[in-house]
Amino acid sequence: MTEKSLHKQNRIAIPVALAIALGPLTALTLGSMFADKETIARAEAGERNIDLGDQYRDYTVPSTKGDAADVSVVDVIDGSKPFDRFRDLVEQANMVDVLNGTGPFTLFVSADQAFDDLSSQRRDQLMGDQSDKVNLVSAQVAPGRLSATDLMQMDKIETLDGRTFDVGEGGHLSIGNAEVIKGDLVAGNGIVHVVDGFVP
Repeated sequence: MTEKSLHKQNRIAIPVALAIALGPLTALTLGSMFADKETIARAEAGERNIDLGDQYRDYTVPSTKGDAADVSVVDVIDGSKPFDRFRDLVEQANMVDVLNGTGPFTLFVSADQAFDDLSSQRRDQLMGDQSDKVNLVSAQVAPGRLSATDLMQMDKIETLDGRTFDVGEGGHLSIGNAEVIKGDLVAGNGIVHVVDGFVP
């Protein structure tokens, strides 16, 4: 093969090799440039939901320690002051063993502020009725491991007790009557999202 033909072959081979090597990077860049408005809006909403709102600024969300596989959704909220009342509710509803099971579960944890926002009548009713406690906790749990991104792609969600609730996204991700204020706390048997109210 002559030097001239080698030079010609290299002029073709080098651009082809670069195109193959840089192709995925180019596709990713162009993909983000041409993503539709809805996809971008959903991604931005997901980012906003990662931070606690101002009224929850003093709340400390527990971090997962050690191997996440050894941590249950109950462990994520256990011993964390902002979720004391929800944790008590889970115990009173006799659902600790269920939520420590294999799952996977998606748990929507109501911060203590949500209990304070209930009317005194509703609070008394909840504390006095065992089936009401079970119904409330069951409506805060969905089967499967649904991240905030997964939820943003859904219109409806079915909870552990078979009820269906709307999934909304008007600036903030909402599940039924509750808005997600902190998302994607990962556990071995599922995932936890902190909400500012109650799903039902």
